[in-house]
Amino acid sequence: MVINNNVDLTNNYASLESFRSNKPVSQPSAEVVSAPVKQDEVAISPETKQPEPADKTEEKKSFIRRFKDGMASIKKFFIGVGEYTKGTVKGIFYGGIGAGAVLGADAIMGASKIIKNAKAGEVAGKAVKVLSTKGKVAAGVVGLAVLGYQLFKASLNASEKKANVDHRWGSGHNQG
Repeated sequence: MVINNNVDLTNNYASLESFRSNKPVSQPSAEVVSAPVKQDEVAISPETKQPEPADKTEEKKSFIRRFKDGMASIKKFFIGVGEYTKGTVKGIFYGGIGAGAVLGADAIMGASKIIKNAKAGEVAGKAVKVLSTKGKVAAGVVGLAVLGYQLFKASLNASEKKANVDHRWGSGHNQG
């Protein structure tokens, strides 16, 4: 592909031929003279009126509307607290199960190494280490990953339920 970076001010029509083929593009034989660039001039007259800013005072809400908004806010607060609490408890529970499974697998592998070394007669006088450092780190990573996943799900659930409350109570669901 040949790309022509030279600007031809005399050509009024754009040509994509240089982008479509591998043929060299012929340059114009006439010398290109650059025209002086005019700057735009803007005149502001006192007669020109600026648009008036939007009303900064909001409409006063009725007692019923304020009550509904307050109740919706309280509901949304407790929805958020409840969902995040459930997510944390589930994350700790399922993360503990996952971490325990990783540690159990690591303990089985460590025990099999000890048994294999005991048959060879190498255990005499050495401290037995069943859990490896890699297994402990892997268990921690698995536990934290499960906790993070459960908290992410809790965040989505809380957002959905809060949107339902906004929709049901009509309390600023479409407001910024």
